[in-house]
Amino acid sequence: MADIFLIANAAALVYVAKFFGTSLVSRPWKCIAFGFMFITASDVAYSYINWSGGYAAGNVIDMGWNTGYLLIGLAGFYQKELIDSISVKGPNELHEPLGAKDLWFIGALDRPLMAESAVRLQA
Repeated sequence: MADIFLIANAAALVYVAKFFGTSLVSRPWKCIAFGFMFITASDVAYSYINWSGGYAAGNVIDMGWNTGYLLIGLAGFYQKELIDSISVKGPNELHEPLGAKDLWFIGALDRPLMAESAVRLQA
């Protein structure tokens, strides 16, 4: 049951992140969502194979869990890259300019940066 809840939230996250296109803002959220999807798919496959008695340690399913965790970790790297690019270059010098819809994603992690960016957008 928890897997259904997790995959629904991951799908909703991908849906919201697609509005940001391929900008730096969308990368961490897409990595988190796809990481959760890999973990969920591995959980479902594990449940089925374990129920049928065919699971052993080192199975291919283990790679799905590891890939999911790797994607979630990669999301942290992309978030750091986003914050560094904004604080070094400023929000107006990114590949794609930040808009008001981008600020709530960034602001959840760095409130002073959000206020500075909001002031720049109003100017």
